[in-house]
Amino acid sequence: VCIQGVLDDSWSDYFGTRSVSVEADEDGVAVTTFTTEAVDQAALVGLIHRVNSLGLPLLAVECLSIE
Repeated sequence: VCIQGVLDDSWSDYFGTRSVSVEADEDGVAVTTFTTEAVDQAALVGLIHRVNSLGLPLLAVECLSIE
């Protein structure tokens, strides 16, 4: 899950994610990426709701692997 803006590792518990990383995109805009274990649809909607409640722009949701 990628959002525009900067959030540090302390947000990992709030979002229920395994890791948090921040990088700049090609335009120099900060992008925070959350990585999490595979979740069901309800958990994904909950994570997206948390992002929305903070007013952060959601940039991408990507499935990295299916096991």
